[in-house]
Amino acid sequence: MSPGEIDVEVVRRHLAAIRESLQVLSTRRDLTLDELDTNTQERWTVERGLQLCAQNALDIATHIAASRGRDQELKIQN
Repeated sequence: MSPGEIDVEVVRRHLAAIRESLQVLSTRRDLTLDELDTNTQERWTVERGLQLCAQNALDIATHIAASRGRDQELKIQN
């Protein structure tokens, strides 16, 4: 990938991963906060699904920033 180009396939892969995580999360939508508090396995499932959604969204943003040459600015600020 050269600067200035967004790799559509990279974005599609991350969006597909987000969709997959949302499908799993949707099967847990009826859980109450009390159930999540007391059921570690369900809580971890929900937490992991949310974590994967967030990470894939960040990966998309980073990819777009890099394609615009903004990734160097981010490295300098950190």
